[in-house]
Amino acid sequence: MFSVLWVFFGIGGLEQGISPRDFKELTQNKEVVVHAKVDDLKGTKSQLFVFRATMLVRGSPRLCRNALTRYDLYAQVIPFVEKAQFDPWEKVLEIKGQVLSLHLHSFVQIEEKPETIEFQILRGNFQGMTGKVAFHEGGRGETALSFEGASTGR
Repeated sequence: MFSVLWVFFGIGGLEQGISPRDFKELTQNKEVVVHAKVDDLKGTKSQLFVFRATMLVRGSPRLCRNALTRYDLYAQVIPFVEKAQFDPWEKVLEIKGQVLSLHLHSFVQIEEKPETIEFQILRGNFQGMTGKVAFHEGGRGETALSFEGASTGR
C-alpha cells in the first residue's frame, strides 16, 4: 500500500540513526525521545502518520524482550489496559482499554523476529497500522527500546 523508511539504530552503535541532541536526551538525561510526523500522500486525500518513541531501559535486550512478549500480562501491568488476550496459534493479541475518554479495542497480528517484534493491527481501532519494537544494547546493562509505526488516514 505504501512504503515507509524505518530509521533504526545502526549496527555500529547506538549513536547511529539518532541525532546528537536526541542521543544526549536519551543517554544522559534519561528522557523518552518521541518523534511524530504527518505527510500528505501525493495524488490522494490520505495522509501518512509515522511515529517513533525511544527510551533507555535497565536490563538486557533479552530481559526486555521477554517482558514485552508476555502479552497476556499487559492488563495486569499496564494501568489503562482492561483486557489482553493472546492467541499463540494465530499470533493475534486482542487488546482493549481506555485512557480518559479514549477507548481502544484492537486485534494485533504479532511476528516475533530475532531482532524485532513486528505488528500489524488487523481490525478495530487503528486498523492498518504497522510497526515494530526493536531492542538495542545501550551499555551499562541498559537497552535502548524503540517503538515505531506508521498508518494512513484522512
